[in-house]
Amino acid sequence: MNSRVQGRFEGWQRGTRLRLANGQVWEVVDGTVAVYDLDSPAVTVRRGLLGSYFIEIEGVSATPRVRRVP
Repeated sequence: MNSRVQGRFEGWQRGTRLRLANGQVWEVVDGTVAVYDLDSPAVTVRRGLLGSYFIEIEGVSATPRVRRVP
């Protein structure tokens, strides 16, 4: 699934919620921490093993594990 982060993207830590342009909200569930300053980067959410999901963010090398927030 491809979309964009709405507005500024300043990084993440466990519990950070990423609101996407398509209306979906994804929450970081792993223990990684990153700090960035990007404007509406493109994202791709990919399914991993055992029902997990990872989010790839344009301009970011790490791919945190996420879950969809209803």
